Formats: sequence, C-alpha cells, structure tokens
Amino acid sequence: VLKRVSDPVLAESRECYRVRTVPLNVTVRFGSCLECDLTDISQTGFAVLSDEAFEAKSVVEASLPDKDGCLIEGHVRVQSVRQLRNGRYHYGVAVFGRGMQTACAWLATELQRQMIRRSVTVRSS
Repeated sequence: VLKRVSDPVLAESRECYRVRTVPLNVTVRFGSCLECDLTDISQTGFAVLSDEAFEAKSVVEASLPDKDGCLIEGHVRVQSVRQLRNGRYHYGVAVFGRGMQTACAWLATELQRQMIRRSVTVRSS
C-alpha cells in the first residue's frame, strides 16, 4: 500500500540537473555529523541523509571538497525535510556564498564524470 507523505514537487522546476550520488558512496559534513551520505548534488544545492533534526529554512554548517582536495566550509539553507522510517532525515539544501557555490558546482561536475565513466565501463564489459 502506498501512502502519500507530502505534496508532490515537480522535478521540472529545478534550476539545475541533479547528479544522483548514492552509487558512489560520497559523504559530506553536515551539521555536527562528519560523514553524512550525499544522495544527490547540483550546482546550486545537494541532498543528504542525517541523524540530526533540523527544521526547514534552518541554516546549517556544511563542508564540501573542492578541486584541490581541500574542504570548503560554509552554510546551507534547508529547503526540504523528510523523516525516513529508520528515524533518519533526508534534507534538500541550497548553498550560498561564493566558496560553497563553487565547491558544489565542481563536485557536481566531477561526480557526473565518475557516473559517466562507470556506465561506460559497465557497458564495455
């Protein structure tokens, strides 16, 4: 039995393409959690799984790697919150600040490259 838990959101209204990152097992720092699972990322935001509870519109500290392997620290705004059955939370966040926006854009592009390489390798095997 399927049960709707919230109002639907149209994916066509997104500003940028989101790269699904679950197969790559990528983690980022989000709030006080040093290794939150990154579920998707775009040039303007990302989604994570966390055990910490935050409300929508909260501003949370986060860290993303940049192209030099350094961590870029900054703030993100929680856009959406969904509590999962296992007690964890799925957050959709928007980044702000030049450093975080640059790191987010670079990481989204790099992870998309990895996904493309992975799909090409699977097809050629």
